[in-house]
Amino acid sequence: MTRARLLSWIAGAAILGGGAILIARGGKSTPASGRLSPRSLIQETANPNGENFWRVTAGARDAYFSDSKRTTEEIHLQPIMGDDAHSVNELVISHLNADSPIYAAGFREQDVIVKVQDTPIGTLSRAVNLIHEIRHCSQLTVQVRRGGELRKYRFVFE
Repeated sequence: MTRARLLSWIAGAAILGGGAILIARGGKSTPASGRLSPRSLIQETANPNGENFWRVTAGARDAYFSDSKRTTEEIHLQPIMGDDAHSVNELVISHLNADSPIYAAGFREQDVIVKVQDTPIGTLSRAVNLIHEIRHCSQLTVQVRRGGELRKYRFVFE
């Protein structure tokens, strides 16, 4: 295994271990035997800019991120390493459960996350710590590339 491939694997494991996902789960407590439907967790809002615009309660965001088992089952992110050992150019959604709120919001497997908060991923440290960045923001923007098309997703946590 090459050094770059090993670092990519380690980065992916670290991101997954931290539950690095993009949107939040419903703020209601869910019995261990069941889950809320993805569409009940997020609310789509019309946006004149044509962006995918979602409103999510801050409690829902926090509840989703606190369930690391669920997040690591629902989404896997693979870093695309940059020129040196500490840079990450982008993150690829390598696995996405079709029954997840992330999928319900419009994200798909093989989407390439280009920017978060209008800033490129940039470093391995930022990629690993995205969950903390997302948990503490009141608004979130994520730019992805699907095929040759760029798409922007915006979330407001209320």
